[in-house]
Amino acid sequence: MNLTGLDTRGWRLHPCPACQTSDFTPLAHHDRYGFRITTSGCNTCGLVQTNPRPDAAWLDAFYATRYRWLYQSVVRPDADYLRRTKKLERAAQHAEALAELADLPDRPRVLDVGSAEGCLLAAIAARLPGAELHGVEPDAEFRGFSRTLCPTLRAYARIDDALLGGQTFDLITLIHVFEHLPDCVPVLARLARHLADGGRIILDVPNVSRYRTIGDLHIAHLFHFSEATLTRVAQQAALRVDRLDRHQTVRHPPSLRAVCVRAPAGSAAEPPPDRCAWPIIRGLWKHRRLHMLRRPGRLAAIVRARGRLAVGKLRS
Repeated sequence: MNLTGLDTRGWRLHPCPACQTSDFTPLAHHDRYGFRITTSGCNTCGLVQTNPRPDAAWLDAFYATRYRWLYQSVVRPDADYLRRTKKLERAAQHAEALAELADLPDRPRVLDVGSAEGCLLAAIAARLPGAELHGVEPDAEFRGFSRTLCPTLRAYARIDDALLGGQTFDLITLIHVFEHLPDCVPVLARLARHLADGGRIILDVPNVSRYRTIGDLHIAHLFHFSEATLTRVAQQAALRVDRLDRHQTVRHPPSLRAVCVRAPAGSAAEPPPDRCAWPIIRGLWKHRRLHMLRRPGRLAAIVRARGRLAVGKLRS
């Protein structure tokens, strides 16, 4: 399969990661780029997700070579990119919140999953100069640039590489990353096993209850979490949500930030099914053409997006 036409015919239904059932209701049939992607709701727990969705090999190729170009019009980060996207300002906001929420020791071991160009880890290092920094980033250009911001950073292409040797971490962050992971529960459970005593995992995701236009649905986001469904997914990974806040940082949508700690599996009652977001998603789909009319540049953006995916031929 190649990405040029975004042929979704080979995509298949996957069990819901929150409840392991395979009974879904379609809610929308395109994303903001006009790609034919089905956003569905799980009939058992209510989790909103892309289903059918691609396999892991397709996604690995997409994130390694296409994601940054499609979303941020950049192949190789530089100082102008950091300025234009306000990455440093956003990282400082996140680092300030993490310092308050995570109760870190003086010399913490920190793992940032989806570390991109390294701004968050650099902001953490500025607050805690003794921190041991680890980052996971599949894009080689961004991974290389992160070492220029954090010379002591240990950067990995894959999560499994970061966990070799059984090392543990005082803080593991997934900042607007968790919604991208097709195997989000197994990954989260594996990360939980690598928490040090008293360690925390921070999940920061878009808040589906605050979606307003079809622009909130896009190819890279496989899951759309509410407070209830994010809590349920954390419990499936043997974690307890200690704190769950609504917030918004610069150049990110309204979001949920969950502070998670290890907990015995089944130690808390599962939240009830949550379908509150379903009417929101249906409304985005229903009024998608009105959104196009109100945003004259949207059609041009769709054309550019398809062109970016068509640069070269990526096969998986």
